[in-house]
Amino acid sequence: MNFMGSSKRRVLVHKDMENIDVKESIDIVLTPQFYTFLREYLEIKFAYQAKKIAPAFFNDYLNAGVEHQYHVYKHSSEWYFFAYSVEEITLFLEERGISSHQIGKIYFIQELEHRLENPIELGETIAMQTLEGTVTLFPKRLLSTGIEYFPFNLQKEKFQHGITLSSSYDSIVPFKETALLSTLLLFLGAFFLFEGERGRSTIESLELSKTELLEQNSRLSSSLQRNSEMKKYTKIDQEERIKREALMQVSKMISNSNRLKSLVLNEKTIMATIKIDSLVSMKKLKKLAKKRNFTLLNESAKEISVEKKL
Repeated sequence: MNFMGSSKRRVLVHKDMENIDVKESIDIVLTPQFYTFLREYLEIKFAYQAKKIAPAFFNDYLNAGVEHQYHVYKHSSEWYFFAYSVEEITLFLEERGISSHQIGKIYFIQELEHRLENPIELGETIAMQTLEGTVTLFPKRLLSTGIEYFPFNLQKEKFQHGITLSSSYDSIVPFKETALLSTLLLFLGAFFLFEGERGRSTIESLELSKTELLEQNSRLSSSLQRNSEMKKYTKIDQEERIKREALMQVSKMISNSNRLKSLVLNEKTIMATIKIDSLVSMKKLKKLAKKRNFTLLNESAKEISVEKKL
């Protein structure tokens, strides 16, 4: 959220705006010509939930042949829903001299509904004003003759609900981004081919080293002998892993209220005696020991002994 306003130049986007010469990044503020606005009372808490159901509210308001994006935020007790077309906006702005990469934040003029109680001018024929809580555009000729327009300075206004252009692309990826992605994938493909060739060379080198080692250790030249050695060390590794897992299970029984008094570990069993400071801790420990397949050996008011076969 932006409570202090933006240091970037802001541009109010409407159909009668003139061409703009910009070299830096700018923020844009959309008028109702570029979005459809609805408000709803909904019993939901989070914006992502509201955004998920947003398309259903606009079924009767949008052109089905145009892909739209959606923005939502909560205002007081209502949810504000906006439907807009990134493609339509960026194409229009490019015609006015603003490239998509120059667009920083996107805001909606509806956010200033309380600041537009009096009409402001948008070009020679259009005015904008808040009517019944909704910022609306209408021809100037509908206003009273001699009406004074509000001196509106967009740069001094404070906005809170800006979005970035990239975050708007929920389901569309423009051609430029598609081309960039294709180039990146092509580069990654070439990289993986290179890595694959290098991996093949490494494997060949390892095979050569293996052959040399076997020649130097004739006792291992037989595949039966090698398999026998592997089985022996695999068995040792499995036994050690079981011991480590058992020790880890005992460690999870230790806490500020449970202290290890003694521990016995051999090839067949692990036995732990743990001091307890309360009946509640005793119940929790017994439940945890049972879950870990430990057997209760001894129990007193202050300690408990458990055992597990390895």
